Amino acid sequence: MGKIFTFLERKLPSNYFLQICIFFLLTFVFSILVNVIVNDISGGFILEVTEERRKENIILLLFNLVTFAPLFETFISQWMPIFIYMSFRKDSKYDIVVLVLLSVLFGLAHGFNWGYKISSMLVGFLYVTITLYYATRSKNYFIPVYIIHLFNNGLAMIKYLQF
Repeated sequence: MGKIFTFLERKLPSNYFLQICIFFLLTFVFSILVNVIVNDISGGFILEVTEERRKENIILLLFNLVTFAPLFETFISQWMPIFIYMSFRKDSKYDIVVLVLLSVLFGLAHGFNWGYKISSMLVGFLYVTITLYYATRSKNYFIPVYIIHLFNNGLAMIKYLQF
């Protein structure tokens, strides 16, 4: 992972905001591709929103799914485990193990069906990679991943709730 992070450091702009925008676009495009592929393999919608769910209080639903869920998930699935890992990390030898383990846990925490869990694991891999990238650079690694996760969930909700 060290070589990948070095490559990213050389290629990414030094502007923190632009880095977040690039990572968001990367995550968004990857999320769409993963959802299309997994959706095609699983033979159905990855996330089905029922009519009853659409009739719920939209403000509360959006707050829960777009603001609170990414906040909680980013803290529990990325920030806290990476914070603990970084306090023991001596080199990048176990980075890939941590990335895979946290990605699997992130995916399994997402309900619905196996297609959605697999999709969440793959997107979670990007979230954890971005978190670890910023953690190894001694930058705030909670905010960028939370913002990316928040916007990704927001766009997903727009699609699935069919505004």
